[in-house]
Amino acid sequence: MGIFSRLFRRRKKKDSFNKPIKAERAPFLPIELIRKEVSSRSFISQKEYLDILEPHLDIKNQIDAVKRANMLTEYCLKHGISKDDIDSFLSFFDSQELRIQHNKQFLKEEEKINKYYLEHILDECDPRIKLDEDQIKVVLSDEDNTLVIAGAGAGKTTTVAAKAKYLVDKKA
Repeated sequence: MGIFSRLFRRRKKKDSFNKPIKAERAPFLPIELIRKEVSSRSFISQKEYLDILEPHLDIKNQIDAVKRANMLTEYCLKHGISKDDIDSFLSFFDSQELRIQHNKQFLKEEEKINKYYLEHILDECDPRIKLDEDQIKVVLSDEDNTLVIAGAGAGKTTTVAAKAKYLVDKKA
């Protein structure tokens, strides 16, 4: 072998054209991570829910781009991800069903835990005042904003007073 043969052979070995192509790493779909984060909290406001999802927006945007290009099937095959997993992940962003269900469960449990307290929350003012189911939900919910709409004499002021007392007694 001559000097030129050796030079070219060595170059071929080092040449990037002969390197095997690495398979792209599948994106991590944090489905269980999001579910765990939601379940570890008490009442989750809309803003808190968006804060939970914010770190995962890059993955969502990547998947949205793939869907817009009508390449979702190929993407799933290439990365070994099921369409069901992608749909489940995207559903966290498209609807707030996870947050809504979590909050319903939280309100139900919180109402059981604080049953006696809620039945007697306004006894100091008037022991005859009792909150109904809707009023209790308003008192226990911890949304960023709460709008109470009801007819005259339906108990809006009572509800707001009970909510203020609950926040002072339980959340302060």
